[in-house]
Amino acid sequence: MLLWVDIATTGLDWTRHHLLEVAVVPTTDQLQFILDTPERGWHYVVAPPVDPWETWDLTDDHDQAIAFEHNESGLLEAINSHGAPSWWVDNDLSDRVSNLTLGEQVTLAGADIARFDSHWLSWHLPKVSQFINPFTIDVMEVGRALAAFTGDDLGLRVEASRAGDRALEAVDLGRQLRSYLLGP
Repeated sequence: MLLWVDIATTGLDWTRHHLLEVAVVPTTDQLQFILDTPERGWHYVVAPPVDPWETWDLTDDHDQAIAFEHNESGLLEAINSHGAPSWWVDNDLSDRVSNLTLGEQVTLAGADIARFDSHWLSWHLPKVSQFINPFTIDVMEVGRALAAFTGDDLGLRVEASRAGDRALEAVDLGRQLRSYLLGP
């Protein structure tokens, strides 16, 4: 089983910034959706312990870009209307993952997760992290390695601005890579 994960945060430093959104889409190893729901998984808007605007230095270009993206996507409004504390998200999501996996560890998958999302999960959602084995499948890293090896730009991109849609796009990228490597 694979857990396709995408998150949104107030910045890049998991020890200083805050988790704002997490989406988890479980699939089989053959990339078939397991849950028969519209989102195909679980999506949480996380209320950080401080106002996200307090964590951004708006004189910094990167912080400006993050603030703009989260405001434009509607995430900041969603946090104000129905954000849940991270401890609640950790408890609820770990219960769901445990029930689905029967307590077994699973592989984390997604787009650009190897360098970012996996660290965030271990820091901010420790109960969920106990179900993740040490291996990750990062479709963007695989795509970059294939492009470097073959010279073929596979056109792998994640365009969505909200975590739930990005997690679904990552599953699609996984399917594209699987088809590229193994054939249809």
